[in-house]
Amino acid sequence: AGIEGTLVPFDETGVEDFYHVIAVNLRGLFICMKHQLKHMRARNAGSIVNIASVMGMVGAPMIIQYVAAKHGVIGLTKSAAAEFAETKVKINAICPGGVETAMVQSILRNQPEALEPVLAAIPAKRLAQTEEIAEAIFWVCVGSPAYLTGAAIPVDGAYTAV
Repeated sequence: AGIEGTLVPFDETGVEDFYHVIAVNLRGLFICMKHQLKHMRARNAGSIVNIASVMGMVGAPMIIQYVAAKHGVIGLTKSAAAEFAETKVKINAICPGGVETAMVQSILRNQPEALEPVLAAIPAKRLAQTEEIAEAIFWVCVGSPAYLTGAAIPVDGAYTAV
Protein backbone atom coordinates (compact mmCIF):
# COMPACT_ATOMS: atom_id res chain seq x y z
CA ALA A 1 0.00 0.00 0.00
CA GLY A 2 1.23 3.45 -0.75
CA ILE A 3 -0.24 6.91 -1.08
CA GLU A 4 1.44 10.16 -2.02
CA GLY A 5 -0.57 12.67 0.00
CA THR A 6 -1.32 16.21 -1.06
CA LEU A 7 1.25 17.94 -3.26
CA VAL A 8 1.79 21.26 -1.47
CA PRO A 9 4.70 23.34 -0.17
CA PHE A 10 6.26 22.10 3.08
CA ASP A 11 4.80 24.89 5.20
CA GLU A 12 1.31 24.23 3.82
CA THR A 13 1.39 20.47 4.48
CA GLY A 14 -1.42 19.58 6.83
CA VAL A 15 -0.49 17.68 9.97
CA GLU A 16 -3.34 15.20 9.41
CA ASP A 17 -2.24 14.61 5.79
CA PHE A 18 1.32 14.04 7.03
CA TYR A 19 0.16 11.54 9.67
CA HIS A 20 -2.13 9.76 7.20
CA VAL A 21 0.68 9.17 4.68
CA ILE A 22 3.03 8.01 7.44
CA ALA A 23 0.31 5.67 8.75
CA VAL A 24 -0.31 4.03 5.38
CA ASN A 25 3.24 4.01 3.95
CA LEU A 26 5.32 3.41 7.09
CA ARG A 27 3.24 2.26 10.05
CA GLY A 28 1.41 -0.28 7.88
CA LEU A 29 4.73 -1.69 6.67
CA PHE A 30 6.04 -1.84 10.26
CA ILE A 31 3.00 -3.83 11.40
CA CYS A 32 3.35 -6.29 8.50
CA MET A 33 7.08 -6.75 9.12
CA LYS A 34 6.57 -7.23 12.86
CA HIS A 35 4.24 -10.17 12.27
CA GLN A 36 6.18 -11.61 9.32
CA LEU A 37 9.47 -11.54 11.20
CA LYS A 38 8.01 -13.33 14.21
CA HIS A 39 7.22 -16.32 11.97
CA MET A 40 10.43 -16.04 9.94
CA ARG A 41 12.53 -15.99 13.12
CA ALA A 42 10.80 -19.18 14.30
CA ARG A 43 11.52 -20.86 10.94
CA ASN A 44 14.95 -19.24 10.52
CA ALA A 45 14.05 -18.60 6.89
CA GLY A 46 12.35 -16.06 4.69
CA SER A 47 12.69 -13.03 2.52
CA ILE A 48 11.05 -9.64 2.85
CA VAL A 49 11.18 -7.14 0.01
CA ASN A 50 9.82 -3.77 1.04
CA ILE A 51 8.76 -1.26 -1.57
CA ALA A 52 10.38 2.06 -0.84
CA SER A 53 11.01 4.62 -3.58
CA VAL A 54 13.85 6.63 -5.01
CA MET A 55 12.19 9.37 -2.95
CA GLY A 56 13.45 7.41 0.07
CA MET A 57 17.00 7.97 -1.21
CA VAL A 58 16.77 11.64 -2.14
CA GLY A 59 14.70 14.65 -1.20
CA ALA A 60 11.88 16.18 -3.21
CA PRO A 61 9.86 19.35 -2.85
CA MET A 62 6.09 19.47 -2.44
CA ILE A 63 5.69 15.90 -1.18
CA ILE A 64 7.51 15.82 2.14
CA GLN A 65 5.18 13.34 3.82
CA TYR A 66 5.79 10.74 1.08
CA VAL A 67 9.56 11.34 1.13
CA ALA A 68 9.67 11.05 4.93
CA ALA A 69 7.67 7.81 4.87
CA LYS A 70 9.86 6.22 2.17
CA HIS A 71 13.05 7.22 4.01
CA GLY A 72 11.46 5.46 6.99
CA VAL A 73 10.82 2.33 4.91
CA ILE A 74 14.52 2.18 4.06
CA GLY A 75 15.44 2.74 7.71
CA LEU A 76 13.14 -0.07 8.88
CA THR A 77 14.55 -2.34 6.18
CA LYS A 78 18.17 -1.68 7.16
CA SER A 79 17.52 -1.95 10.90
CA ALA A 80 15.61 -5.23 10.59
CA ALA A 81 18.25 -6.64 8.22
CA ALA A 82 20.98 -5.82 10.72
CA GLU A 83 19.03 -7.52 13.50
CA PHE A 84 18.34 -10.65 11.41
CA ALA A 85 21.71 -10.79 9.60
CA GLU A 86 22.83 -13.94 11.43
CA THR A 87 19.68 -15.78 10.38
CA LYS A 88 18.53 -17.06 7.00
CA VAL A 89 16.08 -14.17 6.71
CA LYS A 90 16.85 -11.61 4.00
CA ILE A 91 15.32 -8.14 4.24
CA ASN A 92 15.77 -5.69 1.39
CA ALA A 93 13.98 -2.77 -0.25
CA ILE A 94 13.30 -2.04 -3.88
CA CYS A 95 13.30 1.68 -4.64
CA PRO A 96 11.36 2.29 -7.85
CA GLY A 97 11.70 5.53 -9.72
CA GLY A 98 8.85 6.76 -11.87
CA VAL A 99 6.56 3.85 -12.70
CA GLU A 100 3.39 3.84 -14.77
CA THR A 101 1.00 3.11 -11.92
CA ALA A 102 -2.51 4.26 -11.10
CA MET A 103 -1.05 6.72 -8.56
CA VAL A 104 1.26 8.31 -11.15
CA GLN A 105 -1.51 8.37 -13.78
CA SER A 106 -3.76 10.13 -11.24
CA ILE A 107 -1.14 12.83 -10.69
CA LEU A 108 -0.61 13.23 -14.44
CA ARG A 109 -4.36 13.52 -15.09
CA ASN A 110 -4.46 16.51 -12.76
CA GLN A 111 -1.09 17.91 -13.88
CA PRO A 112 -0.21 16.61 -17.37
CA GLU A 113 2.60 19.15 -17.63
CA ALA A 114 4.36 17.35 -14.76
CA LEU A 115 5.49 14.45 -16.99
CA GLU A 116 8.02 16.38 -19.10
CA PRO A 117 10.30 17.45 -16.21
CA VAL A 118 10.02 13.97 -14.66
CA LEU A 119 11.21 12.32 -17.87
CA ALA A 120 13.93 14.94 -18.29
CA ALA A 121 15.37 13.93 -14.89
CA ILE A 122 15.45 10.21 -15.76
CA PRO A 123 18.43 9.24 -17.94
CA ALA A 124 16.36 6.37 -19.44
CA LYS A 125 13.82 9.04 -20.57
CA ARG A 126 10.80 6.89 -19.71
CA LEU A 127 8.76 5.60 -16.82
CA ALA A 128 9.21 1.99 -15.78
CA GLN A 129 6.55 -0.61 -16.37
CA THR A 130 5.20 -2.44 -13.33
CA GLU A 131 6.58 -5.70 -14.74
CA GLU A 132 10.12 -4.30 -14.51
CA ILE A 133 9.68 -3.62 -10.81
CA ALA A 134 8.17 -7.10 -10.35
CA GLU A 135 11.25 -8.63 -12.03
CA ALA A 136 13.52 -6.87 -9.52
CA ILE A 137 11.39 -8.07 -6.60
CA PHE A 138 11.46 -11.63 -7.92
CA TRP A 139 15.24 -11.50 -8.34
CA VAL A 140 15.74 -10.26 -4.78
CA CYS A 141 13.48 -13.02 -3.43
CA VAL A 142 14.69 -15.92 -5.54
CA GLY A 143 17.81 -15.14 -7.53
CA SER A 144 19.93 -12.94 -5.31
CA PRO A 145 22.65 -14.24 -3.00
CA ALA A 146 21.78 -15.03 0.61
CA TYR A 147 24.36 -12.43 1.62
CA LEU A 148 22.27 -9.65 0.03
CA THR A 149 20.38 -8.19 2.96
CA GLY A 150 19.84 -4.64 4.14
CA ALA A 151 20.03 -3.23 0.62
CA ALA A 152 17.98 -0.40 -0.82
CA ILE A 153 18.09 -1.15 -4.54
CA PRO A 154 17.12 1.59 -6.98
CA VAL A 155 15.18 0.47 -10.05
CA ASP A 156 14.99 3.90 -11.58
CA GLY A 157 16.39 4.19 -15.09
CA ALA A 158 19.59 5.68 -13.58
CA TYR A 159 17.75 8.54 -11.82
CA THR A 160 19.84 8.18 -8.64
CA ALA A 161 23.04 7.57 -10.65
CA VAL A 162 23.35 11.19 -11.77
